[in-house]
Amino acid sequence: MDQQLFAEEFALLSAQMNLNGKDKLTQQEITDLIEKVIQEISNNSALKDSDLDIDGIRGILQRFLKDYREYDDDEIVILTNDKDSKNWVKEFHRVNRWEHWRRFRNYLTSTKKRTAFQISQLHKLTHRVLSSIGNPALNSFDKRGLVVGYVQSGKTENYIALANKAIDTGYKLVIILSGIHNDLRTQTQKRVDEEVIGIDTEDFETIVGVGKIKKIDINPITQRTKEGDISSSRANFPTHNLITKDKPAIIVTKKVAPVLESLKDILSKVDKDLPILIIDDEADQASIDVMNSNRDRNDVNYNPSTINKLIRENFLLFNKRSYVGYTATPFANVLIDHRIDHPVYGPDLFPKDFITDLPKQAEYLGPDELFGFKDGEGLPLIRPIEDDKSEKQVYDATEMPEDLSKAIRSFIMSAAVRHLRGQVKEHNSMLIHINRSVNSHDRIAEVVREEFLTIKTKLEQSEEDIVKDFQELWRDDYVPTSLEMQIFNEIELWDDVISEIKQVVSLIKIMVINGESNDSLDYQKYVDEGLYVIAIGGDKLSRGLTLEGLTVSYYLRSSKTYDTLMQMGRWFGYKKDFEDLCRIYISPDLIKDFRAIAIANFEFRDLLQTMKKADKKPIDFGLRIRSHSVMEVTSLLKLKSATTNVEMKSYAGSKPQTIIFHPNDEKIDGNYYSTEEFLKSLPKTEFNLGSEGMVRLWKQVTAEEIINYLDKMEFPDDVTFGSPEKWVKYIQHEFNAGKFDSFKVFLMSNQLKGNADIIGGYVSNRPERKIYPHKGLIDIGVLRSGNDLDEISVYIEEDLDSIKEPILLIYPIVVTEEKQPSKNINQNIIGLSIVFPYSDTKDVEYTINTVAAEELNK
Repeated sequence: MDQQLFAEEFALLSAQMNLNGKDKLTQQEITDLIEKVIQEISNNSALKDSDLDIDGIRGILQRFLKDYREYDDDEIVILTNDKDSKNWVKEFHRVNRWEHWRRFRNYLTSTKKRTAFQISQLHKLTHRVLSSIGNPALNSFDKRGLVVGYVQSGKTENYIALANKAIDTGYKLVIILSGIHNDLRTQTQKRVDEEVIGIDTEDFETIVGVGKIKKIDINPITQRTKEGDISSSRANFPTHNLITKDKPAIIVTKKVAPVLESLKDILSKVDKDLPILIIDDEADQASIDVMNSNRDRNDVNYNPSTINKLIRENFLLFNKRSYVGYTATPFANVLIDHRIDHPVYGPDLFPKDFITDLPKQAEYLGPDELFGFKDGEGLPLIRPIEDDKSEKQVYDATEMPEDLSKAIRSFIMSAAVRHLRGQVKEHNSMLIHINRSVNSHDRIAEVVREEFLTIKTKLEQSEEDIVKDFQELWRDDYVPTSLEMQIFNEIELWDDVISEIKQVVSLIKIMVINGESNDSLDYQKYVDEGLYVIAIGGDKLSRGLTLEGLTVSYYLRSSKTYDTLMQMGRWFGYKKDFEDLCRIYISPDLIKDFRAIAIANFEFRDLLQTMKKADKKPIDFGLRIRSHSVMEVTSLLKLKSATTNVEMKSYAGSKPQTIIFHPNDEKIDGNYYSTEEFLKSLPKTEFNLGSEGMVRLWKQVTAEEIINYLDKMEFPDDVTFGSPEKWVKYIQHEFNAGKFDSFKVFLMSNQLKGNADIIGGYVSNRPERKIYPHKGLIDIGVLRSGNDLDEISVYIEEDLDSIKEPILLIYPIVVTEEKQPSKNINQNIIGLSIVFPYSDTKDVEYTINTVAAEELNK
């Protein structure tokens, strides 16, 4: 091994070992640790006389240790109450050398450049999942769980880590169900070769990935070639002899009927007492029972849909079995009927034992970040396609829509700017997804190739019109966007950009990616120079398959279900140092749809956060997903067990706030005087809090007083938070059910001086809130400031997720434009927010699973 490379790996391993037992490092401690490691390198006999780049090693260590803290177990969101689950891993930890995990960890550190915090986080998260599956030392077990990630957020790395750890603890067979397409299976097999097995399964000789760190024997049953999946010929061969208690084996296979039938033939000949782990990637695709039958699903004569049946049959072949689904769209999975226990196929794949919500990394761009929850929110990367004829024009190969031409030019420009930023050998991809029809993709490609060739030819000849087009795109789009996002302090010079554009355009390939095309997105083949590709396709580009370095998307295909639309958003993911160069060309209707999904997804995950504290398994705790007026949560056949239209809006565990207001002076003044009247009706408070003593608190305010006050307040209805009118209905319902006897009430005040006013007899520094464009209404975007809830929690000495009585927050605010009070608005505006405690009350606007339905019927 090269001495410099050896020294770098030695340094990273040494730093990792020195972190054991440390929760956090100060900057000085990081500096001291780096120097300690450098000294160890200097004293190492194998490195003493080497001409090493010590400054380079320091830089690697600084990146590795940057902002280090140990990931805390309390940060893990997991729904389970299995108290014994943690114990078996803890006991095993004392004697296990964790060889597979440690070499994978070292691979992530040295090759994938993961930081110490990222390693700590991955370790803690996968250890928690590992502890929730079965202990392979037991005689029998049946564990089923679900890991919820984000689209293109690193789920594969998580389950690769889980597979390594499972093998370390004694699992003898790991089966990864990798989607339904061969490209995705092959992509996953390559990852498994490099990150679990350590050899290239195409030739079974080349050492790759973790194998370069340490050789450990694992039997790969499948290969990374297109023909390397499970098949009838493999089933007829004595493949089962490779799956024994003497050596772990791993399979990467598709969720396709003939493949799973052949897998069943192989596994039926294997020792039934071997511990098996099935990892179901994209667990909401194909794995769900979608049989359209009115027969009871527990009836012996009921046959589930083919893939679901085969997964369950393969799973039940073993006495010691664990199933873990992975998906970014878990709606169909949590809506599986938990009561099913078929006499032949056993329970369905409901995650009865645990659900884990993987955290979103700070640099991740998802629907919340890109689209926001309403107009005016989100990043400035969305480009609405205004021409509603675009799809027909391209589909019929009649003409090139201007938006698509602009998108192609944007892709060329983004690739050029990445070059100028030093990202020369990185992959660059553009997605064109207009419809799912395979027959149309070649015609679309014809139009795209013709336009691209025209652009390329004009650039090669430096024709004035094309240079002008690019310059306008740079001036009117890229410069203002990059300035707004402030990724870098300086903007590239136009002369450099156009020069690089003329170079980059010659590198770009155009590929059609579907089941009938010979094109393949083999990024590994171009690892040394980077693949520059415009990928045209449909379903094969809509789930699982990663588009490396995706910068520009042109997307027109609609969907009537949350999960399908979310999975087609291939632009979600990590775009470090080029996020300002990304563009999404999409229709206005689809923008609205993605915002609706963003809200539903945010609420679902927020519910998981709240439920974590309930300390129950998913089989004991009902889950719900916000419904939509047009889209379904998932396909109708996956909704057969779900219940909808529970007749009431529940605010259980939520924290609504008023962010839009009527501009009418009479209504503004009416709210102001009603608030004064309410505050004066309360007894003189003794709680004057905050740095200025102007945050006032009242305790034991009755629900009747709150309802009477809110009934007098007039606000527009907000799509995200509702309105006090809806809050009152919920409060009344809870009060009638014997809850919400009393409230805490806060009169909020800015902790800084300024905007002092007297309301209800109390001095308050009115917080300033910026106004946003909103037709016919006053929109402030957010009422509560970032620290308000934390301060409230401190004042009442309670965790807001565990409170028993609601908290009403009253905000007298000043609405500003350009940092000055708006002169055209009546400044008597009162904003309201309520922190509601968690309750079992369900909601008319949600699709609920069978567990929640049972809770309602109790």
